[in-house]
Amino acid sequence: MAANAFHWAGLESMCASQPFFRIRIVVGLCMLMAAAFSGFSPTTVKSSVSIQNLPNQSPNTNYVPVGTYLYLWYGYNLTSHEWTGGNGTSHWNDGTNVVVDIPEYGNCKNVNVNTCYYASDNNNTLAWQLSNIQQAGIKVIVVPWWGTGNTTQSTSPTLDAAVDNATLNLFKYLESTQNPWSFKIAIMVDAFYNSTKYSMSPNDWARVYGYLDARYYVPYANQVFSWEGNPLVMFFNAPGVNRLAQLPLNSTFTTRLVGNGFGSPPQPIPGWFFWESGGEQYLDKNGTSAPIKNYNYAPQVSSDGTVGIIPRYDDYYQPSRSSSYMRYDYTYSQGLYSAQWNYLIQRPNIAQLVLIYGWNEYHERSQLEPHYDLTAASGFLSGVDGTSNYIQNLERAYVFDYSLSNHGPVTVQAGNTVTIEIIATSTSGTPQLVSLYCHNPLPSGVSCNWQPLGVVPTASTDLFVTVAGRTPAENVTIQISGTPLGSTTTPTNVTIVITSPSIQTNKVLGLDPIEFYGIVGAAIAIAATFIIVLNRPRPS
Repeated sequence: MAANAFHWAGLESMCASQPFFRIRIVVGLCMLMAAAFSGFSPTTVKSSVSIQNLPNQSPNTNYVPVGTYLYLWYGYNLTSHEWTGGNGTSHWNDGTNVVVDIPEYGNCKNVNVNTCYYASDNNNTLAWQLSNIQQAGIKVIVVPWWGTGNTTQSTSPTLDAAVDNATLNLFKYLESTQNPWSFKIAIMVDAFYNSTKYSMSPNDWARVYGYLDARYYVPYANQVFSWEGNPLVMFFNAPGVNRLAQLPLNSTFTTRLVGNGFGSPPQPIPGWFFWESGGEQYLDKNGTSAPIKNYNYAPQVSSDGTVGIIPRYDDYYQPSRSSSYMRYDYTYSQGLYSAQWNYLIQRPNIAQLVLIYGWNEYHERSQLEPHYDLTAASGFLSGVDGTSNYIQNLERAYVFDYSLSNHGPVTVQAGNTVTIEIIATSTSGTPQLVSLYCHNPLPSGVSCNWQPLGVVPTASTDLFVTVAGRTPAENVTIQISGTPLGSTTTPTNVTIVITSPSIQTNKVLGLDPIEFYGIVGAAIAIAATFIIVLNRPRPS
């Protein structure tokens, strides 16, 4: 894999909801994301943080899970009914879906460019994609699913069944490799043309839930991403569902409606946006009927803290969108991707889950995976290392951390109290109350008191150290720590120089009392002797 970092300059606004099945996903995710700040062009990228044996995650973990959408619809031959891959197979310039960028699948471009157009139901493809996803630090893979569990809504049952099998193969591959994968899988049901063309009966909903549970979530429970205590199932612009009404639920799952145009707020279930913003700031070109919205740089955040991000948006080359196309930062020159990330990194407490649209959405050109890019100046782009860098920065920002320091050393005389300033400095995350304390055992004759005891970094407090009166002169050390500790917090050591109490004396006529009374005593003795001599009887 080429080592070039993805120099994302922007994200194309996918905010328009369009009747084309593929666009649906783009549109919805588009809404999630708007963002701000400057472009991304790192020269040094740190390796991704790999969390081994990642447990099923729920909100309020010690980091923000970051996910991406992985599409398994590429490379199915509708003539031979096999996953052959190659240009002209499903979603690779198949007459409906135009792809102008070329995946960097091995050394394909230099050997046979046709082999760059991979088949999704192929373990070599999965090995390449999943290793890149893991390197990027992704924790959640959302798989858009068209399956036989909802054939009543299908417009292409053969391809739906093929995608269903490719989804099953993904789960089987993850189980068979026994690698410590750093991500989990969630399914997004996405076989609906749009939100109004079809309706679903209670039996239809029950069939979908039952199928997902029996085919994927129960047999491969160790690979499934959980949210709020249950496996997560997502529906893209589900048919017959009023976006402000309740999505038909199943107690086995945590269910979310994903898409666009939910309104604010989507009740009673949080709606997850793709990208609820358009924007003149990052808009390069658009068709005459493009649904452009006013853009502000802040990503849309759902009521349960889910945020969407997109590298760019460009559906200009799709024949069905000749008048409605939008091109947002299609050359990666404006910094839209980094703007969104920087917004989140500076406000890590607003996000519980971040979803990137997408890993390999080539039709709207928001793909992160390594590829040869038609419009980027470098000609080759990869979002792997750059995304890893952003995720690590977000994790550091999300995790509460602080450092401790003091204004020592101090000197105190035995029998007295000295005040020492202790400083707790916030270094990352959302500040919270820290209770400070002196480590036991304390040096003999030394005691600690605080005013105040707790601080919210960055802040300082006074430590009062009292030394008993008969404590011998010496240098002692007190170790100060806090509860809770930050991720890198270490105690701070205060050095205290104890001195002996001085003997208080009063001068007498400018003389030391001992010296004075010695002189007085001597004078008295002399005077007494003199008196005795004078009064001695004289001989008669």
